[in-house]
Amino acid sequence: MGEDREPRRVYSPADVGERLGVSQQRLRQLAAAFERVRGDLPRDDRGRVWPEAAVEELERARALVRDGRATGVEAALRGEVAPDGSEVPPVPARPGAGDMAALADLVAELRGLREAVEEQNRILRDQGERLEALERENRELRAALPTPAETVTEDRESEEPKSSPEPVAQSPKPGVFGRVRVWLRGW
Repeated sequence: MGEDREPRRVYSPADVGERLGVSQQRLRQLAAAFERVRGDLPRDDRGRVWPEAAVEELERARALVRDGRATGVEAALRGEVAPDGSEVPPVPARPGAGDMAALADLVAELRGLREAVEEQNRILRDQGERLEALERENRELRAALPTPAETVTEDRESEEPKSSPEPVAQSPKPGVFGRVRVWLRGW
């Protein structure tokens, strides 16, 4: 019960800036981001102070951004973090005045691509219509032609029946042995 508790440690902005290796201006930006997500930091008579837990949380958030697992400090503080081993895509920068010409070129290229896609769609529609017409014509032709079974029976009916001659009974000519037998019988 007589535990010696270490007093809760708080840091001044100068100490936190030195610990994080950032300027005071950057620390003020980080403090604003921290307060938007976690609420106001405590203050003393000189201004904002940083509890140890807040400094550690800010260090973890910055490490996640450095590792590419969060898009920014605020996102990391909110828990918007990619799973271990994966990275989040970088946040795209806003175009500046120098990028407006590139943006105009991009818009022109997109319009050209849209026109090309619309032309391809028109060609595909035309080809589909032609295919449907050919299939319809094919069905009509098939319906007009006789079936193969009908063709075979018609061919058989149109042929004149051929008379097959009756086999004539012919006596076989006796060979040498047959003649000898006949001669021997006669004896």
